[in-house]
Amino acid sequence: MSNIKISLATNFSEDLVNGLRAFSDVYELYGRMKDDVFCGGRPNNVSQNIEQEIFEQHVKQVRKLGINFNYLFNGACLYNKEQDPVWQKKMLSFLDYLTSVGVNAVTLSNPLVLQLIKKHFPHIICRISTFCCVDTPDKAYRWEDLGADIICLDFVKVNRRFDILKQ
Repeated sequence: MSNIKISLATNFSEDLVNGLRAFSDVYELYGRMKDDVFCGGRPNNVSQNIEQEIFEQHVKQVRKLGINFNYLFNGACLYNKEQDPVWQKKMLSFLDYLTSVGVNAVTLSNPLVLQLIKKHFPHIICRISTFCCVDTPDKAYRWEDLGADIICLDFVKVNRRFDILKQ
C-alpha cells in the first residue's frame, strides 16, 4: 500500500467515478457548481455548468466509494460580503445543503469564512487554498489557530524549500 494520497479535480462524469474504483490512492475529489453563494478560484466563464441534480448524484456516488468531496470556496475576493449578516445566513444555508448531500470538506481563502464554518460546522474539513500564498511557518500557524485542518502551501515559493517545509 502506498503512502501517496491524491486529491483530484472532478469533471462530474460517471466515467470518472467508475474509474476511481481502480485507484485506492484517491482520497478526495474537488469541484464546485458554477453559480452558487460562494466565489471559486476559477472564473465562471471557464467553470463547467453543472445542474444541481447532477452535482448531488455525483457527490453521493463519490461518498459511497469512501472518497471525500471537497467543495471549492476559494475565490480571491468576496467583496466584503463575508461581513454582511444576510450573506452569512445564505452561506450557512448553502453549507447545510452541501453537507446534506455529502460534501465533507471545503477549500477556503478567507479567514472570517473559516471561523464561521468551524463555528457552525466543526465536522467539515477546512483546507486553506494555495491562493492564500502560505509560504512561512508563521502564516501556517495563523491559519491553524483559526481552525484550518489542512493548509496548501504556496506552490512557487515553498515547493522545494525543504528548510521551510521542515519547520
